[in-house]
Amino acid sequence: MKKKKLLIYGSTGLVGKSFIEMAKDWDFYSEIIIISRKPIMGLGDKFTVKNINFNNLEAELKDIMVDDVFCALGTTIKKAGSKENFKKVDLDLVLSIAKILHSSEAKRFLLISSQGANSSSISFYLKIKGLIEDEILKLNFQSSYFLRPSIIDGDREESRPLEYLGLLLGRFIGQLALFSYLKPTKVKSIVNCSKYCLENEELGAQYLEHHIIKNF
Repeated sequence: MKKKKLLIYGSTGLVGKSFIEMAKDWDFYSEIIIISRKPIMGLGDKFTVKNINFNNLEAELKDIMVDDVFCALGTTIKKAGSKENFKKVDLDLVLSIAKILHSSEAKRFLLISSQGANSSSISFYLKIKGLIEDEILKLNFQSSYFLRPSIIDGDREESRPLEYLGLLLGRFIGQLALFSYLKPTKVKSIVNCSKYCLENEELGAQYLEHHIIKNF
């Protein structure tokens, strides 16, 4: 069986780093390409890190040919500095890379989205998450996977006080059946679920909600 090639973008966040660490042991990829603004060291022979200029994507990505794409790229409105800058990352940049890779015949696309993603949402954050899902779907990859975790439970390098409070609250009230949807999603479950999707190659669009992801 021919081994596949995978491209990762969004490699420096909690999910991206955890995904890369676990992917070191996967044997169904012959090469894993990571596109990043910054160098990433010590990953092993299977990994190729391409430091690219994100302002010149067409030229930077034109020669990259992969089977699968994993996208955990994302920011927060606070970190981005404005809603417009948040949209530029979570919608415009994610979509631009996806379009280029689709035109290079990538077959499967997996996106780390969010619980509640909906292009009609009154929440700006969830609206953008819903819009990017809709746009990726329009590209007609052979398989599109949209993972929708709740607040992500894991050890972050950066300090996010409000998110930490949300984790504490979610861990507490998420134990109650009525509020189980608020229970945080462990980053390990997200990565394991991603592995299952990419390894099994179901066709069409797959939406994996929090209550599914948590079982992995």
